[in-house]
Amino acid sequence: LNDALNDRMFGRDPYIQLESVRSVMSFPQIRGDKVVNLIYLENSRNASVFQQQRVIISKVIAQYVTNALDNAALYFQLEQTNKQLEISTKEALEANQAKSLFLANMSHEIRTPMNGIIGGIELVMSSDQNLTNE
Repeated sequence: LNDALNDRMFGRDPYIQLESVRSVMSFPQIRGDKVVNLIYLENSRNASVFQQQRVIISKVIAQYVTNALDNAALYFQLEQTNKQLEISTKEALEANQAKSLFLANMSHEIRTPMNGIIGGIELVMSSDQNLTNE
């Protein structure tokens, strides 16, 4: 908008009148097919400040900013995912160690009475053979 203050449509706007806005440039920042932001620049000193070259340069810069913000968000998300993976890996290793210790203890607890039972059976069987031999 080259001269907002003297524009038929926007010149009556209370903000335009209060701030004596002359030049206005506004355009969307687009990611894919979505508008993610709106760039709004104004100048109260001069009319026709935002010529075509400035608009083109501003749009290019705005797109770079959008891309940089997207990359920063993706990097942050990647860091969070890596931290969660580290925590999950640590928890899985601790669970595996606990399982191994439990199985070792249970094996010992089962073997001790089983050895007694096997020993008792062997004793009874050898006693039976001694009795049948006599």
